Amino acid sequence: MSRTLQRNPHDASAVWCKKDFGLAVCWSKAECDKQPWLRRGGHLAGLFDGYLADPSTLASKLAMPIVSDGDLVLRAYERWGGDCVEHLDGEFAFIVIDAGEGLLFAARDIQGQRPLYYRKTKGGIVLASDVATLIGAGETPSPNRFFLAQIAAAQIVTPDETAWHGILRVPPASSIVFRNERIAVRRYYQPPLEVARLKRSDADLFEEYRTTLAGAVQSATRSEYAVAFEVSGGLDSSSLFALATRGASAAPAIRAHSLRGVPGSRADEIAFARLVADRCGHSLAEHPLFHPPLDWFGRQAKAEQDLPQYPNGAMSMEMEAAIVEESCHVAVNGNGGDQWLDGSRAYVVQNLRALQFGRLIENLRNSSAHDGRYDALGAAIRQTVLAVLPDALRDRLRMMTARRRIDAVAVPWLSSEFAERIAELWLDRQRLLPTEPVARAKLATFHSTWSQFASDMMSRQHKACGLEGRSPMLGRRFIEFCCSLPEDAKLRGATNRYIHREAMRGLLPEQVRLRRTKATFPVLIHPQEVAAYFNRHKIGVLDAIVDVDAALRVLEDENERSRNAFASWGLFMVRAFLLENEPESG
Repeated sequence: MSRTLQRNPHDASAVWCKKDFGLAVCWSKAECDKQPWLRRGGHLAGLFDGYLADPSTLASKLAMPIVSDGDLVLRAYERWGGDCVEHLDGEFAFIVIDAGEGLLFAARDIQGQRPLYYRKTKGGIVLASDVATLIGAGETPSPNRFFLAQIAAAQIVTPDETAWHGILRVPPASSIVFRNERIAVRRYYQPPLEVARLKRSDADLFEEYRTTLAGAVQSATRSEYAVAFEVSGGLDSSSLFALATRGASAAPAIRAHSLRGVPGSRADEIAFARLVADRCGHSLAEHPLFHPPLDWFGRQAKAEQDLPQYPNGAMSMEMEAAIVEESCHVAVNGNGGDQWLDGSRAYVVQNLRALQFGRLIENLRNSSAHDGRYDALGAAIRQTVLAVLPDALRDRLRMMTARRRIDAVAVPWLSSEFAERIAELWLDRQRLLPTEPVARAKLATFHSTWSQFASDMMSRQHKACGLEGRSPMLGRRFIEFCCSLPEDAKLRGATNRYIHREAMRGLLPEQVRLRRTKATFPVLIHPQEVAAYFNRHKIGVLDAIVDVDAALRVLEDENERSRNAFASWGLFMVRAFLLENEPESG
């Protein structure tokens, strides 16, 4: 495992053993001084990946000076045991070995920003931050065809699984205990569902929001080295950079980097990024999109012993390499705004239940100005009628809608066996969500399977070049603040992310603050290129998952803007993974 870990850039490594336990670790100077951390005469050992958002508060609870984040986490475990996760905020995955008690404890942050995988062995357990390292500890398992079918269908319904049988993810917001040959996984956190700031004034909300976001930026920029910001020109990443240039940065210096799309394409937003840099009085490093050939992704699948990256994730690789060359080891991104700042017309019911009739009339007037009087009034009536229906009837209507949705997004090439199983499990996940629309939306966002999968992919990519990505808008405090907001603080008339736009007034150029457009990064690989790859590389095991002939017929008639374009890349990922990791089946 140690040898496999060392394929990624690092400054030092160590191996530690005690009784029946062993730890292997590689780290950079930017992350910590030395791992593992030890307590109780070496019988308590810990590894830590990531950062804590508020180490001073944790140190105060422990009545000790601030030390490294990993050392604080180990002391927290020593004080509270498995309940230590209740006191942690940040982006992290960590492992604690308690050799005296004969147990292993591990956990991930609430949104799973640092990956952690595990595998049960005969009488034991192995954990690692990536799949290749985990496989390095034993025999290569067999491919998990059902999970591969989910990737080919662009519908992940078993997010704890991976492309290999027996290799599992520790879920976000969860801890895992191994003791006496038994594994216990526990979810330790759910987002708050109650709207706690329903009657706050707009001015107070704007100020509190700006303070909360600035605090998140301050936490994410804790580093002894310069910190890079990925300034896309979009609303979220631009706001984080603007706040950092106005004092909300703990780093000794900050840098601005942006991707430069093909001029005139849907991925071209460099003009907005330049406006932000000019407004902040800062230089901007621009980088072209990295667009490798299909075979490059196949080589990645072989090297990582895992599914290859998505093209719209890999497109930033040249920028990330340039960031590292500047001696920046941390890159801050705007992930999270799309998830937590979008509102809905459920403000109608919220206003009625809070007896805020004046506010409701104002909201309807704003909505009418954009959507028209009859559309706005019709939407309000539908929201009100749904709210007063019995829960059983609402659930029945909701599941009918869910069934139509899963049928609408079904891909034409998946085997009927896997398609039916995926559909039923997806519907089962929908049944577990609350009936109330706002609470349901919060939990669906929090448990987004694609966000978790993409996060693991990007973390792997960052590690490969020696970079640490940080997402201030996916931190615990920021998420809890957004969950506490009424819907009309996020959606006001036709203006989505209303509170964010108003809080950034005066910080961002108006062209960016009021932007309605959003850059999109298509798969970049034309479906017909995928079809050509399929014809070059035959692999029989795929026949058990998809109808290859049906897939080829669809792909050869598709384009990159079709509804199947994204799923066609999943189809390619599955074939590349099987081809590179199970060549004997060809």
